[in-house]
Amino acid sequence: MPPWVLPPRSPEMNGRVERMQATWRYEFYAVYDPPHRIAEFNPLIDAFAHRYNTHRPHDVLGQKPTLHYLFHHDSADPLKAARASRMS
Repeated sequence: MPPWVLPPRSPEMNGRVERMQATWRYEFYAVYDPPHRIAEFNPLIDAFAHRYNTHRPHDVLGQKPTLHYLFHHDSADPLKAARASRMS
């Protein structure tokens, strides 16, 4: 599949990615002074991503963290059904 490149200056066409980049910019990079060594930087990224997915409330998910939503959402949800089928 060939890559699809968005036109320049069109963030409205890629809103989810733009929102995630803004989250990292304002909640990670603005708060932490990242080290210049990748071996020291990776654990900070992992810790932030873990907090983002397990503790940080999300407006669109009813103020629930991502993992809480995935594990407790209605079983009619295709994501939960897919996860359940993998676990059985």
